[in-house]
Amino acid sequence: MRKIAHWLAAFLLLPSLALAQGYEVLDKPAVRDNNPETVLVHEFFSYACPHCYTFRPRLEAWAEKTEAPVEIVRVPVVFQPSWEPLAKAYYVAEVLGALDKIHVPLFEAIHAENRRILSEKQLVDFFVEQGLAREQVEQTFKSFPVDMKLRQAKQLADAYRIMSTPTLGVEGRYLLNPRASGGQEGMLAELEKLVRKEAE
Repeated sequence: MRKIAHWLAAFLLLPSLALAQGYEVLDKPAVRDNNPETVLVHEFFSYACPHCYTFRPRLEAWAEKTEAPVEIVRVPVVFQPSWEPLAKAYYVAEVLGALDKIHVPLFEAIHAENRRILSEKQLVDFFVEQGLAREQVEQTFKSFPVDMKLRQAKQLADAYRIMSTPTLGVEGRYLLNPRASGGQEGMLAELEKLVRKEAE
């Protein structure tokens, strides 16, 4: 009976220990494909996610002040079919070298201006508003490089077992989200600890 009670007590402590740790360690590491001299951080997000909208400037502010050698790679996720055009839009902007014109303005348009921008046509119109050529944008939405990048993003999200956004992946091994870390600021605090540990 004493052994059973001891086992039960240990079992009941597991959730609180996981929460105190603030992140999850993956059983099977995701692929790591960046510069080995930097700590790789994947930012899993969607333009449709209001929490991603509020997290973006916080993550960027953290990246500016951390002393660890960090490389942040954004990964748009697709949890439902209606999110796919938004994910493609990120890679269209990347291929066209126009992320500075699209990334933050698209977040702002959707969440600050409450504009409905979901379909590929609506996104093409938005790109044109930002000064890009319509024909070039339309062709890029249908291009092989964008399709390939989107497939790779989906594979990476599967490897990390992404279930919500915003979520951060570190070095293909650690997974952080606001719920496990006690909010967005808690997630950034855990991120700082992890990248410092990995940079040692």
